[in-house]
Amino acid sequence: MVYDPDRWQILSGSFMDYAMPRAGDFPYIHIVSRPVPTKRNPLGVKGAGEAGTVGASYRR
Repeated sequence: MVYDPDRWQILSGSFMDYAMPRAGDFPYIHIVSRPVPTKRNPLGVKGAGEAGTVGASYRR
């Protein structure tokens, strides 16, 4: 963002004035899933915190 330090006025008018990052500007990220089953139930599954609210908000 470009601004005038004397008047504290922003001089950037739109996103065309910014150096917007693109996909090629970011490093490669390698994502690995390492599931760890729980010993608290026979299936070894863990709950998701938002699962109860997502189902409740669904309406037919």
